[in-house]
Amino acid sequence: MNLLQNAAKYGGDRIRVHLAQQENQVTLRVEDNGPGIPDTAKEHIFEPFYRVDRSRSRRIGGNGLGLSIVRRIARQYGGDATVEDSPLGGACFVIHLPLSKSG
Repeated sequence: MNLLQNAAKYGGDRIRVHLAQQENQVTLRVEDNGPGIPDTAKEHIFEPFYRVDRSRSRRIGGNGLGLSIVRRIARQYGGDATVEDSPLGGACFVIHLPLSKSG
């Protein structure tokens, strides 16, 4: 939910969500056509309280914890959360999670 809310707040007017399964992994991609994330901030945005644009964040709200929580939850389940450039022109947040083994 956090990734979708962030895309709606900070992204442009286009959001694309893609869910795919490959072998024993599920990948969720949330893309937008907003301003994107500068390369120098891509790893930092997963740190608690980090904000790329502090003035914009104050106007819109939030406290800079959402992405750190997203990554923490993904890692607790054996996955990860990353960000890359989107073909739409903005950011693409990617969540990889392993599938549970049944039996």
